[in-house]
Amino acid sequence: MKCIQGAIMAFLISLFFTSFAYASYQHAPPRERLPLTLLTPSSPAITFEQVTFHLEVGTIKNSDWGQFKVRPDQLYDRYGNPLGTGYINVFLNDRRQGGSWVINNLFIPPAPEQHKRHRQHNRYTGSPSNPSSAVVASYFDLRPGQTGRGIKKRVNATVLFSPQPLPTIIDIALLAQRFPSSRFSVLPTHINAEGAGEVDGRMRTTPRRSSAPRSLALGFPPQAIEPSSTLPDDLLFPIQVIQASDQNLDAARNQCVPMANANALQYLEDRYDNLPLVWRLPEFHIRGIGRIGAAGDVLFWEPIPENSLVANVDTFGRRNGVHDLDSGSYTSLCGLIRGVLGYLTQSGDQAITTVRHQGSGSLELGDNGADCDTETMLLGGMVSVRDGIEPTWEWMFEQLQLGRAVTIIYSWYDFQGEWQGGHSVRVYGASEFDGRRYIYTLDDADQGDNFSNVSDPRKQQWEVADTGSPGLLGVPNGRLNMDGMNWEITFALSLEAKPTLVIP
Repeated sequence: MKCIQGAIMAFLISLFFTSFAYASYQHAPPRERLPLTLLTPSSPAITFEQVTFHLEVGTIKNSDWGQFKVRPDQLYDRYGNPLGTGYINVFLNDRRQGGSWVINNLFIPPAPEQHKRHRQHNRYTGSPSNPSSAVVASYFDLRPGQTGRGIKKRVNATVLFSPQPLPTIIDIALLAQRFPSSRFSVLPTHINAEGAGEVDGRMRTTPRRSSAPRSLALGFPPQAIEPSSTLPDDLLFPIQVIQASDQNLDAARNQCVPMANANALQYLEDRYDNLPLVWRLPEFHIRGIGRIGAAGDVLFWEPIPENSLVANVDTFGRRNGVHDLDSGSYTSLCGLIRGVLGYLTQSGDQAITTVRHQGSGSLELGDNGADCDTETMLLGGMVSVRDGIEPTWEWMFEQLQLGRAVTIIYSWYDFQGEWQGGHSVRVYGASEFDGRRYIYTLDDADQGDNFSNVSDPRKQQWEVADTGSPGLLGVPNGRLNMDGMNWEITFALSLEAKPTLVIP
């Protein structure tokens, strides 16, 4: 037995020097890279946070939800060399609970490219997200195995960086215990990222009030990883697709749906509007809102400022109560479709796009589809082609591989299965390795009249699998759960650019 374990460990150590299929981002020769790098509290690259949620369902103060953040541009080894692309694993060490593997192979992407279009600075437009200051984030359980309350000021943790993903097996957990743990400060953070209505044919613009305690209104945070005793079959054959991920602006309150789709559209322009191809949007990707007004009994919406991409998408979505950056209701599924298809119809022949989706039950979306009152809006015959009853990882991976932009809606539920709210994000990557499937998303964690996303644009990693129904964990229902929680992906949208070939 010891011989077998020794052989496994020798294999694992050699594994760190192996060039994987998606390791082409790394520039340093493998022999010059340490297999594991221990990160300590002196590193400015990593931050532990305790989350306070400010959501429509209520404020969940000093929750058990932790958020781990990494600034890739500040990741260095002890010799001052950039660590580059790789993976981070985090182990919390508690004298009573033992070690808990709370962050599993958090992918650190390559540095994003700079925006190619100039953006102005003012109250609405703000500043473009700064790729050098982008953070990669992941939720985790701040108190593994416990349901606590109150402020958490410190955690005892071991943080390890590796150029390749670590197999989640017992041998690696034992190896991590050989590294010294450190006391990390836990900083408070506030999150109000939401704004997507429920996607099941029962559109609601406000969540139901849960009878569960507010501390449990979102369910438990992601649980620690249970390492296995055997190596996964796909360890040596990982697959991954990562798109450019710097199209990420500060969102207004409850503006996640228009912003996710504006981020997606800007990605398409950045990728395909390059001669001899032309695929061009009329507006700039700057902050804005679709402000509501009234002339007598007739409501109307106008983009503020009028040259803002997201403001125009928001205008077509017709959110209620939008008066400034700090006000506005959820976006319904119909608002999402009106926003995207209406904007693309208005944009003309230089931004021809094919739209597909998964989810929404049996509803077809577009002209006279989904009972969305689209007859009052000229959609130019545009529709979204339905590709599946529920969103799947395979479909998202395929769309990303084909160079299409993908956005999703996910909803969160309490332990009774009651819908508590929803959020929309752009998906910029997907991967499969170590027997697990992941997606990578962009969003703004602090929506409203602020510029939090300028200094802290958030990229998150999620493990996705059908781990149970809302209120019935362990009972699959055909929907992908996020990190094994009561959070489910309910809708996925794909935008395919059809650029024009310009021949001089």
